[in-house]
Amino acid sequence: MPETTETRLVTFVAAFASLGAGAIHFSTTPDHWGEWAGYGLFFLVLALFQVVWPAVVLRRPSTGTLGTGLAVNLASVALWGATRLWGPPMGPSAGVPEPVGSAGVLTVLLESVIVVCVGWSLLPRHQTAVFTGGGFRSAVLAAAVVLAALTVPGAVAGLDHQHGGSGHGGPGHHGQTGEAPGEHSPHRQAPTHTSPDTSRVPAPTGHSTEPDREPVEEGAGHDDGHSHEDR
Repeated sequence: MPETTETRLVTFVAAFASLGAGAIHFSTTPDHWGEWAGYGLFFLVLALFQVVWPAVVLRRPSTGTLGTGLAVNLASVALWGATRLWGPPMGPSAGVPEPVGSAGVLTVLLESVIVVCVGWSLLPRHQTAVFTGGGFRSAVLAAAVVLAALTVPGAVAGLDHQHGGSGHGGPGHHGQTGEAPGEHSPHRQAPTHTSPDTSRVPAPTGHSTEPDREPVEEGAGHDDGHSHEDR
């Protein structure tokens, strides 16, 4: 039966990996959109493709459907590597190499699984290995668990990274304050306290052992009901 062949199994694995990659791309889309609408639109379209493609390929695993998934994910992996070496080709971060983050690494790993599985299913073969019903279901379940274990931390990292060193973009943004010289944040510096100048206190004269006392001004401490605040 087609449901128990090795090609069907690797198609299921590719579909699960595509769902995982799409989930991570969805988690990072708002942050990319906040940087530039072009980045956000690209990640949104890619995420939508990776989520919709599994439903199509599992229903109709044709050569065209498999080949489209292979091409899109291979291009995504190549683009990720290029942006880490030379930066994005356009947008505010154009030409600035981007840092390597956990969300991106896990996404590329899932996309690589798609490329390998789809490539394997498209190889010409004279015969196909056949699984029993129970063996096939166990293999699909094991693949789903492993791929979910890669997807969850990637999606969490995508939601939390806020482009602060683990996401996309270079110096000058992604979590930096962008504070201009001379500007200070409210909690940057504590007020300094000047110690009283004791150099002007006159030295005691004579042989009196009593400490000098400053004369008490008349009316000191008297509240005359008038405010002395500056207006």
